[in-house]
Amino acid sequence: MNDYLGFFRFQGHILRYALIVELGALFEKKSDSVCLFAVLKRAQASMPNAVHLSLAQKLGDASAHSAKKISDLRNKAFAHRDARMDFDEVFAKAAITLNEIEELIGISRDIVDELCEQFDAPKPHFTTEYTVTDTIRLFQALGSEIECITQYN
Repeated sequence: MNDYLGFFRFQGHILRYALIVELGALFEKKSDSVCLFAVLKRAQASMPNAVHLSLAQKLGDASAHSAKKISDLRNKAFAHRDARMDFDEVFAKAAITLNEIEELIGISRDIVDELCEQFDAPKPHFTTEYTVTDTIRLFQALGSEIECITQYN
């Protein structure tokens, strides 16, 4: 495990950083960026009105509260660092909870899954053969027996 100390030490921080930046970007309200609002607006003419209204309602509900918090956190702490506030002040001001972050993840996943279904596109997968193979190799190097994932090897 000492051979992978850097990985284990910084992996959680890096994943949280990436999650906040990407989730915040998904809930931006700019029409010139790749965000859920822009994608939904572009897709409106090509999908049934009832489906579009349902997705727009989900997005609107999220934006009313939690999405603003994650966007503020993204913009002031990570993507466009606000020099007037230190890191802890930005997090305190955003006051976003783990439950709210999980809710935003669920809403974004639901919207993307429905858009994929409407346009006969495959749903995104976040585990690839490379991540599985790398994980197996890491655990084997650490001397762990991982039966549930060795089937992919």
